[in-house]
Amino acid sequence: MITEHQIDTNHHVNNEEYVKLAMDILRIKNPRQVRVEYKKSALLGNVIYPRVFTERSEKTVVLADEDGSPYSVVVMS
Repeated sequence: MITEHQIDTNHHVNNEEYVKLAMDILRIKNPRQVRVEYKKSALLGNVIYPRVFTERSEKTVVLADEDGSPYSVVVMS
């Protein structure tokens, strides 16, 4: 669930928080490369449902709402 410390001055999740969440989910501390697509804003109290996909040396984390609609897509290698 999104908490107050993850919210920025625009009242939605700070972009850096999506990357931190993906890094925590993948247990990666120092990725060589990160690519992020921001799809929609998560708000205070929203629940984020992660889905992880692996292809070759890349790992993708889709951070989505309960319906599967992504807030962001984070790709790391």
